[in-house]
Amino acid sequence: MNDRHLFWQLPIALLVTSPLWYGAAARFLTLEQKTSSTIPVHQDSNFSMEDVVFIQAKQGVNELLLRAKRLRGAGDNNGFDLDEADAKRLGTRPTHITGGSAHYDPEHEILTVLDDVVIKTNDLEVRTPAMRYLSKFETVKSAADVEMKGQGFFISGTSFMYNLASGNLRIGKRVNFLYTPPSGQAAQASSE
Repeated sequence: MNDRHLFWQLPIALLVTSPLWYGAAARFLTLEQKTSSTIPVHQDSNFSMEDVVFIQAKQGVNELLLRAKRLRGAGDNNGFDLDEADAKRLGTRPTHITGGSAHYDPEHEILTVLDDVVIKTNDLEVRTPAMRYLSKFETVKSAADVEMKGQGFFISGTSFMYNLASGNLRIGKRVNFLYTPPSGQAAQASSE
């Protein structure tokens, strides 16, 4: 065989055997990245959907269930807007959040709810004009006026932060607190 035939046979041999060596060569030639970040996908911000249910899950466990009358893409490509928002935090200490409108940023796991917001847990009801739910920190917070009520108490103030996992609650500025003990406890207290 002369050198002239070898010149065109070598590329054909490489092409025919490429399934055998291509994977190893591609791994060898690819730059290794130590981070596990995902490449952002371009989201068209001109979309709208009706009667939407959105579920946020981590490691196969559902954490947040969002329902909305309408879901629209946000113009800044950082999440989406919701009309007539209804959010449920699942798991320990389940929480139900409703409001007239909302914005959800899945990258930062922040749900911002506006317009007559109501937050309900098993033992507490919170009303405020606006609030943020920081999902990764399991915290609800607001810098707006707030009214909270539970069994036998009523608290109002101008800001609040509530950790849903631990139950820690902080009310700020101009706090008003009204405690009404259940009638059985009032009778015991007066008889002593």
